Amino acid sequence: KNITEDLEIALRIKAKGYNIENSVNSKVQTVAPESFKSLMKQRVRWFTGLTDNLYSYRSLFGAQQGSLGIFVLPVAVISIFLVLSVTLYYSTLFIFNSFKSIYYIHLINFDIITLLNNYKLDSSFFYSFLNPVGVLFVILIAFAAFTLFLARRFSKDKEKIHSSFVPYLLTYSMLFSIWWLVTIIYKILNIKVRW
Repeated sequence: KNITEDLEIALRIKAKGYNIENSVNSKVQTVAPESFKSLMKQRVRWFTGLTDNLYSYRSLFGAQQGSLGIFVLPVAVISIFLVLSVTLYYSTLFIFNSFKSIYYIHLINFDIITLLNNYKLDSSFFYSFLNPVGVLFVILIAFAAFTLFLARRFSKDKEKIHSSFVPYLLTYSMLFSIWWLVTIIYKILNIKVRW
């Protein structure tokens, strides 16, 4: 039994040597999850199904499958790895710096008012993002923007991109990481995902 049967059917069709066509101008509707809990359940189901299906149809990776095998599937796997790497790095950095800050505040007997009065924002804060993972983060944002540009170009979408796109992308990448971390935990603990 497959929990993402739509993806499995598409991969099975490709594995049998058939092509799948998409209509970029078709209009579709869906029912969105009504709570964060139901969204989490949906995404963990999707991501678990994705990992199961990518493993089952690993023969689809490679040049013999065209753009699916040399671009779509590899980019999906690489993007998962990159987003998780960036999120784990910055989460670890945040936790470490939080404990360090608490320790420093402890050293001044928690006199936060004096600390704030003497605080100066220096350039080292901004330079802390200039590292390989920070550069990777910028590359991810640029890649997402480029993907959006291509998608809009091929679909001939004339809608204006709103200024909220970047905050949305940042928020979604954090949620994307959380959903993948939960999925990985489910896989490691062999927790079954159901509808």
